[in-house]
Amino acid sequence: MAAISAPVINPALAAAVPQATKDKLQGKAREFEAYFIQQFISLTRPDMSDNEVFGGGFSEQVYGTMMDEQMATGIANRGGFGIANRVYAEMLQAQAATLPPAAAVAQNYTPQPQQGARP
Repeated sequence: MAAISAPVINPALAAAVPQATKDKLQGKAREFEAYFIQQFISLTRPDMSDNEVFGGGFSEQVYGTMMDEQMATGIANRGGFGIANRVYAEMLQAQAATLPPAAAVAQNYTPQPQQGARP
């Protein structure tokens, strides 16, 4: 799994948050993206009810959902659509509210645009 990195994360704030918390936030951000991708895949997958090859039916719907979930997880773990990066940055920023006042100073950080970075 690739580590999540977002260009809008304040380095001082990121350093103030414990690594265990950052790991948990990254995992949840990745799970959120996987769920989003799964919904996207399931809505774009053609209806299998009249599938002559597999016969359709309830079992095919169940296995189709499981396949969508596995595909979405794989896509999210390889970088996905970039949703996890933004979600992680927002969750890390929200985590600043729970930090002691000295670490909260980092919240006022204004990120500088990076060359080649997408908005």
